[in-house]
Amino acid sequence: WLFVAYLRWELRAHWFSDIVAGGLLGCAVAGLSLALAGVPVVRLLPTGRRGGRRRPAEPRMVVVLNPMKIPDPVVFRRHVRGECAQRGWHSPAWLETDADDAGAAAARRALRRRPDLVLVAGGDGTVRAVCAVLAGSDIPVGILPVGTGNLLARNLGVPLDLADALDTAF
Repeated sequence: WLFVAYLRWELRAHWFSDIVAGGLLGCAVAGLSLALAGVPVVRLLPTGRRGGRRRPAEPRMVVVLNPMKIPDPVVFRRHVRGECAQRGWHSPAWLETDADDAGAAAARRALRRRPDLVLVAGGDGTVRAVCAVLAGSDIPVGILPVGTGNLLARNLGVPLDLADALDTAF
């Protein structure tokens, strides 16, 4: 873009102000297109709201996930770790569910770790099993809807996009 803009100015085909305005218009159209398409963009600053609960300097998190529901586990883990790092959280502990248990055993292991936040990545069954174990504790639960139906997430107003759901959870 800069090379073409320079050539247009050098050939006196456009005024410099026209070139700058065209560049700004192009950036605005690209940004609007990305926003409308729901493409997550790398955040420069943390955007999460701080809750009223006081947390230690580096809070701990546990992610209970159903590996059968996550299409690309490597990208998923990298995304969650990146969000944690941006917000000053320790790298999360990962607890996976298995075919025999929807998430209750993993939730009990998470409860023993006493994290500051538990993220549940799975469908409605995984979320329901984890929340049943954590009910009554003072540990907040965030939902990352990666299942097929995600009816619970839809009814609670949790965004279905991973980046937006992480932002909501934090």
